[in-house]
Amino acid sequence: MEFVLLALIALAIPVLGLVAFFRTLSLANRVLLLEGRLAEAEQRLALGPAPAGAATEAVAEIAPATPDVAAAALSQPAEEAEPLAVTEPEAFEAATAPEPVPTQVTPAPSRSLEETIGTRWAVWLGGLALALGGLFLVRYSIEQGFFGPGARIVAGALFAAALVAIGERLRRSERALGAGAFVIPSAHAPSIVTAAGAMTAFATVYAAHALYGMVGPALGFVLMAVVALAALAASALHGPALASLGLLGAFAVPLLVDSSNPQPWPVVLYLVVVAAAGYAQARLRRWRWLARAVAIGTGLWGLAFMTVSVDERSAMVAHIVIQTALAAFMLVVEPYRGAPDDDAAPDRLALAVLGGFAVLAGLGLQQSGLGALRPVLGGAVFAIELGAALLIAPTAGAALFAAGVAGAMLWGWPVITESLAESPTVLPGGPSRPPMPDALWLFLVCGALSGAALGALTWARLMRSPALPRLAAGIYAAAGTAGPLLLLTLAWWSVSDFDRSIPFALAAGGLGGAFTLAARLLKEQRHESGWAALVGYEAFAAGALGALALGLTMVFDKGSLTVALALAALGAAWVTTREPLGLLRYGVGALGVAVALRLGWNTVLLRGDIGPPIVNWLLWAYGVPALAFGLATRLLRRQRDDQVVALTQALTLAFSALLVFFELRHALTGRLDSPRTDHLEVGLQVLAALLFAVLTVSLEAFRRSMVLRVASYIFGGIGLAGALLGLTIFENPLFEGRPVVGGAVFNSLLLAYLLPSLAAFALARIARGRRAAWFVGAAWALGAGLNLLWIVLEIRRIFQGPSIRMFRPTSDAEFYTYSAAFLAVGLALLAYGVLRHSRTARLASAAYILLAVGKAFLFDMSGLTGPLRALSFIGLGAVLVGIGLVYQKWIFGRPAAPTGPAAGEPAPEPTPP
Repeated sequence: MEFVLLALIALAIPVLGLVAFFRTLSLANRVLLLEGRLAEAEQRLALGPAPAGAATEAVAEIAPATPDVAAAALSQPAEEAEPLAVTEPEAFEAATAPEPVPTQVTPAPSRSLEETIGTRWAVWLGGLALALGGLFLVRYSIEQGFFGPGARIVAGALFAAALVAIGERLRRSERALGAGAFVIPSAHAPSIVTAAGAMTAFATVYAAHALYGMVGPALGFVLMAVVALAALAASALHGPALASLGLLGAFAVPLLVDSSNPQPWPVVLYLVVVAAAGYAQARLRRWRWLARAVAIGTGLWGLAFMTVSVDERSAMVAHIVIQTALAAFMLVVEPYRGAPDDDAAPDRLALAVLGGFAVLAGLGLQQSGLGALRPVLGGAVFAIELGAALLIAPTAGAALFAAGVAGAMLWGWPVITESLAESPTVLPGGPSRPPMPDALWLFLVCGALSGAALGALTWARLMRSPALPRLAAGIYAAAGTAGPLLLLTLAWWSVSDFDRSIPFALAAGGLGGAFTLAARLLKEQRHESGWAALVGYEAFAAGALGALALGLTMVFDKGSLTVALALAALGAAWVTTREPLGLLRYGVGALGVAVALRLGWNTVLLRGDIGPPIVNWLLWAYGVPALAFGLATRLLRRQRDDQVVALTQALTLAFSALLVFFELRHALTGRLDSPRTDHLEVGLQVLAALLFAVLTVSLEAFRRSMVLRVASYIFGGIGLAGALLGLTIFENPLFEGRPVVGGAVFNSLLLAYLLPSLAAFALARIARGRRAAWFVGAAWALGAGLNLLWIVLEIRRIFQGPSIRMFRPTSDAEFYTYSAAFLAVGLALLAYGVLRHSRTARLASAAYILLAVGKAFLFDMSGLTGPLRALSFIGLGAVLVGIGLVYQKWIFGRPAAPTGPAAGEPAPEPTPP
C-alpha cells in the first residue's frame, strides 16, 4: 500500500506542476492580449475625440463579450441607421474642420532572441519533455517493479488522457479570450500538449500489444489506428503539429503490429481511410504540405506492396488504383468543380501527385505475375489520369501521364512462356527475333483502345473548349498526337522488332488519316473555339505528318526510308505555303532531324551492286533527298528564315556532297564498300570538297547564311585533310607504289594534283574579304603545295614511267629538270605578280626560286656531273641576276628627284606595291 501511495504521489506531482505551468501561461496570454487592446485604445484617443457612436462602439469593442452575446450579435443582421438632419452650424463645422490625420500603421517589431526562446522554443521543448517524461515514468516503474503490466498500461492511459484534457482546456481558454479558431501559431502550447498526449496514448497501446501481449494483433491494430486517426482529426483544432504526428502514426501502424500471418488486404482498406482523412484535413485547413505527405506515404506503401508474394498482387493493384482515384478526386475534381477554363493555371501539387502515382503504376506494371491484372491496373490508372486531365484544365498535364502509363503497360507486357523456356545454346546471342507478346490480341486491343481514347477524347476537349489557355490546349494536343504515335511504335517494336511490317504500316496510315480528319474539323471550328482549335489544328496536322513518316519507316528499308522521309518533308513544306501551320513547319524540321540522325548513324545507305557508274541507285538514295530538301528550303524561306530553313539547307548540302563523293567512289572502285583506294580517287574527292567550298562561298555573296559559312569551312577542312593525309602521305605514288594511270602528261596525276591545286587557288581568290585571313592563307598554301607535288610527280613520271616509287634511281637529266621546272614556275609567278600587282604571286615565286636555289646547292653540286652541273649553276645565276634587276627597276625602283613634268608630259605612274 505504501508503494502504491508513493507512486500516486510521484504521478500527481508532475501532473499538478504541469497544470500550474500551463495555467500561468494562459494567464500571461490574457495579460498580453489586454495590454494590446489597451494600447490600441490609447492610440485612438490620442488622435482626437471621436463621435459618441464611435466611442460607444470602441467601449463595446474593448469590453469583453460573452460567447452568447457574441453569437447573438453575429446571428442578427445589422440594421441601417437613419440619416440625421445636419444643421447649418454643424455643416459649417464640418466644412471648416481640419482633415483627420491618417493613422500610421507601424510595422511589427522584429522578434528578439529572448522572445523566440520564451514563446516558441520553450513550448516545443516543453511538449517534448512531457512526452519523454511519460515514457521515463513508465520505464522507471518497470525497472523498479512498482506495478504490474496492467497497472502500467492504465497509468499510461490516464497520463495520456490528462495531457489531452489539459490541451483541450488550454485551447478553450484561448477561444474564450477571442482568438480565432483557425489562427494557430507554430508554437501553440495547447497543440503541443495534445500531441504529447497522443504520443503517450500511442506508446501505451503499442506497449500493451508488443511488450505485454495484453491485446492481440487485430485489437492492437484497431486501437492504434483509432489513436492516430483521432489525432489527425483533432488537428483541425490543434494545428499542423498534431496533424504531422497523427499522419506519421497512422502510416506506421501496420508496421508496428506483429502478426504471424500478415494480410495485405486489411492494410489496403485501412490506408484508404487514412488517405481520405488526410486529404480531407488538407482540404479543410488548406495544408498543401499535408496533401503531399499523404501522397508520399501512400506511394511508399505502394512500393512496399510490390514486395508481397505473387499470390497477393491483387492487393498491390487495388492499392495503386484506389489511391490514384482518391488523390484525383480530393485534389482535382472536388476543389475545381465548376471552375472555368479561362482561369486554368497549372496546379503543381495535383500534377506532382498524379505524376507520382503514374510512375508508381508504371513500376507496378513491370512486376511479374500480374497476369490478367496487368490490363486492369494499366487501364484503370490510365482512365483516372486521363479523366482528371480532361475534366479539369489545371491538370491537363495528366493526359501526358496517361500516355506514359499506357506505354509502360505495353513495355512491360509479358512474352510467350514457351519462348522464355527455349535454350539459347543454339544461338549464343539469343533468338534472331524477340519473342511475341503473350495474349497478342489482348495486347493489341489494349494498345489500340488506349491510343484511340487519347486521340479522340483530347480532340473532343479541344473542340468544345473555346476558353482554354494556350498552355492547356497545347498539352491536350501533344497528348492526343504524340501518345498514339508512341503506343503504335511500342507495339511495332514488341511484335516486329522494328522490322518491315505491312499491317503496322496500314495502321500508321489509318492513324494519319484520322489525324487529318481531326485537323480538318478543328480548322472549321477555329473561329468559334479560339486558341484551342487553332493549336489543335496545327498539332493534329503535324501528327498526320508524323504518322506518315512512321508508316514509311515501317514499310521501307534503308535508303528508301531516307527518300520517303525527305519527300514527306517536302510535302509538309508545300502544305505550309497553303496554310500557316507553325507546328507543321517544325514537323519538317523533325523529319530533317530524323534524316540527319539516320545519316549520322550510317552514311552509306546502299550496299552491294547499285548499278552502273553515274546513273545508278545513288541518284535515288541521295539525289532525291537533296532535291527534296532543296525545294523545301525554298518553300519555307518564303515565309521566314529560321532554324528549320537552316536545317533543310544543311541537309541539302550534305546529301549533295555525299552524292558526289559516293558517285566518285563507285565510278573508280565499282563498290561503295570496296577497301581499295588510290591517289586518283583521293585527288578527285579533294577536288570535289574544294569545289563545294568555292560554291558555298560564292552563294553567300547573294544571301548571307550561317549554314553556307560553316559549310565552306567544313568543305575546306575536308579538302585540306584529304590533301595532307591522302595525297601527301598515304596515297602518294612516291611512297605507296601504285602506278600512274595514263600517258606522260595527261594522266591521273593531272586529275589528282593539278586540278585540286587550281581549285584551292580559286577558293583562296574568291574567299578573300569574305572569310578569315587564316582560311585564305591556308587555301593559298594548299594550292601551292599541291602544285609543287604535281610538278615533282609529273617530272618523275616522264623520266620513270608509270611506276615512280621513291627508291628508283634518278638520272642527272631528271635532277636538272627539277631545277629548271622550279625556276620556270617561279619566273611565271613573278611575271604574273608584276603585271597584276599581286604580292601573293610574287611571294609564291620567291618560294619556288628559293627551292631551286636550295636544290642546286644541296643536291646538284654533289649529284650532277659534267656540263649539267655547270649549266645548272649558270642558269640559276643568270635567273637570280635577272630577278634582282626586275625587283630593282619595276617593283622597288625609286624615281629621280621630282623636277616637275615638262609641258605636255604625263605624270609618272605610281610604283607598283
